[in-house]
Amino acid sequence: MIWQLANDVEAFLHQHNKPPPQSFYDQMIINNKQMQEKNKEQERLREEMKRKEMEQEVIRRQEVLKSETRKRKEDYKNAESNLPSSNISKLAAPFSPLVSPIAPTQQHPTARSVSPATPNRFGTPSRQVPIPTLPRERRTSTPKRIEDEDSGTSPSCKEHAAGITQLTFLHNKIERKIQRGKCLGNSSGSTMYAGMDMASGELVAVGEWIMKWRHVSKKSNTYDKEEDPEGAVHLKQVLSIEQELLALLRLNHPNLIHYLGWKHEHQ
Repeated sequence: MIWQLANDVEAFLHQHNKPPPQSFYDQMIINNKQMQEKNKEQERLREEMKRKEMEQEVIRRQEVLKSETRKRKEDYKNAESNLPSSNISKLAAPFSPLVSPIAPTQQHPTARSVSPATPNRFGTPSRQVPIPTLPRERRTSTPKRIEDEDSGTSPSCKEHAAGITQLTFLHNKIERKIQRGKCLGNSSGSTMYAGMDMASGELVAVGEWIMKWRHVSKKSNTYDKEEDPEGAVHLKQVLSIEQELLALLRLNHPNLIHYLGWKHEHQ
């Protein structure tokens, strides 16, 4: 009996013999591999479930589209079958060469343009058919100032009635001669003229700003900063503006106004 018990214990130990790991590091590596395999399996299962859900959603939408298409076809067939015969004759009427698609009721004239009444091949004048026009745009009234300038009676350009004047602008040792012409508009202290480059024929706009700080009757042949401190302040401002505009001369972009030159005169 003792011999039998010893044999059972030996068999149990041999069956459940698991040698310990070599080290804690090896055990950690084994555990990490098992965890990675488990995570991969779970990710694969999630992707598989997601793919099945997408397939089911696609199938459901296809079924909905098919049912909607079938329903529309049935509604269209029912509408055609219920359409009265009088409506069919009215729909076929515009195809007659002698019948106009315009309703015979008289209408008052509107702002839309109409084509002139021209005789057809039968010798009778055809009815005027309205031409479809573009959406109405906002109308802008022409200022009276421009009409006065065209007629030569503009009171705002009396002091600029010198006619055509030739101006010379110097930039980077290059002279640009501009022929100043008609006055285009006025504002407080400034005037805009039409101009043309004498060399290239390019059309330009010439802006003129007049700064007055003395009385008109007071005239002097020489300019003295001590006698005219206010003029010195204005001249300093003009020179500062000139430096800023000279920096803008280098800008050249299709969406920006390109400045070609700048000059100032003191009288």
